[in-house]
This record gives sequence, structure tokens and C-alpha cells, in this order.
Amino acid sequence: MTYGYSDLYDCFDCQILSYGFPHDKPIEYGALYDLVAANGTSIWNKVYMEGEELEPGVITYIGENGGLTNTQRFYFLINELETQMVYYCGDLLTWHFEGLLIQSKYP
Repeated sequence: MTYGYSDLYDCFDCQILSYGFPHDKPIEYGALYDLVAANGTSIWNKVYMEGEELEPGVITYIGENGGLTNTQRFYFLINELETQMVYYCGDLLTWHFEGLLIQSKYP
């Protein structure tokens, strides 16, 4: 379960976040989550972004979310073997958003 301030954006059961660090390629970020569409149906939204570490501990991602291009910056505040804490912010059209993720390998 993912909790946050906005039921429309931050609370998705079974949200899956993934990171990839392929050799000699951009850093990968993916999010998969179930949401209720404007017509009331349940859909799985998939986000895929690629980024690079332009400064230590900060990754800038660019990709698509719902068919719209957006940019996000992830600031890795804690990066331990089993736990991460990441402040993120970004822009999508005229909307600015930000939040904090606490991620663990275990519930």
C-alpha cells in the first residue's frame, strides 16, 4: 500500500516501483499502478522514464505519464541496502508536484 496526501495521486494499492542501472545506458525508472479512470473503470497505468545522475545523489528523469511528457528529479536522501528515502519533484504541463517516497524491500 502506498499512502500520501492525495487519494487521487498518492494512494495506489500494489504500486510497483522499479529502478534499473544498465551499463552504458540511461538509468531507468518504472511505476505500475492501478487507478480509476475518468469514466469509472479501473486501469493499470505504466510509467517509464530514463534519466541520468547529473549531480551526486540526484537523478533527473524524462519520460511519459499518461501520454504526456514530464520531467522528474529524484533526490536520494537515504540509500541503504533494504530502505530508500527519496524526495521527488517534477512538472507535467503547468502542474508542479513533489513528494517523498520511503521504499523498502519488506512490508
